Amino acid sequence: MKKIINLFVVMFFVLLVNGCNVGSGTKYSVIMPTGAPSIALADFTKNSSEELDIDIVNGSEPLVSAFTKGEYDIIVAPVNLGAKLYNASENFQYVLYKPIVGCNYYILSSEVSSFNELDGKEMVGFGEASTPGVMLKTLIAHYGLSVNVTYQNSVNEANGLLAAGNAKTIITAEPSKTIISKGKDYNEIDIAALWKEMAGSDYDVPQAGIFVRKSYVKRDNVKEILANMEASVGLAYSNPTLLAESAIAVDPNFSKQTVENLATAIPNCNFLTKEMNIEEVEYYFSKIIELGLGVSVGGKLPDEGFYY
Repeated sequence: MKKIINLFVVMFFVLLVNGCNVGSGTKYSVIMPTGAPSIALADFTKNSSEELDIDIVNGSEPLVSAFTKGEYDIIVAPVNLGAKLYNASENFQYVLYKPIVGCNYYILSSEVSSFNELDGKEMVGFGEASTPGVMLKTLIAHYGLSVNVTYQNSVNEANGLLAAGNAKTIITAEPSKTIISKGKDYNEIDIAALWKEMAGSDYDVPQAGIFVRKSYVKRDNVKEILANMEASVGLAYSNPTLLAESAIAVDPNFSKQTVENLATAIPNCNFLTKEMNIEEVEYYFSKIIELGLGVSVGGKLPDEGFYY
């Protein structure tokens, strides 16, 4: 009888320990870049529990490190960056759960009012080898235009040239587009609308998405985290003021913005609340490859193992 009781005690503690490993006490880590992704997930970040470690970072280097070293359980990153690293690795640890940020790029101009009017003109761009540069080059090629584009290192540099009168036409991004346009009479050209016209469909551009450690993606508590992230993205349309307040609270890069300005910009950021569309992602990747920029997605379309 004593042996049976001892066996029961041992089994109880084994179950208790295992339960702690996968239960509510499990700690998960999340990394995301500042900008549109940190805004989309701001309410999630602000209201996260002690079981989550969340880092908001600048630039792509921390994201590359997170993927290659497997340092985080959930990574929010450019979708093409995830594809590039997936294609380059035999042991990529993550799957693309879903894109959450679509194209939020706009052309602002004091000179032209339509995309075709750019033919023979000069403009300023940014991110030559990344999403804004790829989209601009794709559209220029599709419409057969000749445009002299000078690329800057960042959207802030492009914005500064327009504000100072040193550029007549730039490509910019939300939320800064709404902020720098306030009180100005710039013409706006919606890059997302042009992309859909070119595609002949309702395709968005999967700019940034949520990647999850593939061995964790079916865990109930991870599913709950992902649901909370999606709920935060949904606030962009149901309560942008609340999302703006949260973004200012959690991301120092927005601490100097007013809630009013940020809330006005948020609905124009093209946050994605729909289900994953693999064809949409592959269309974007195929356009990158057609332009000779396939290196930015690893030289080929990722196979089905890339997706959730």
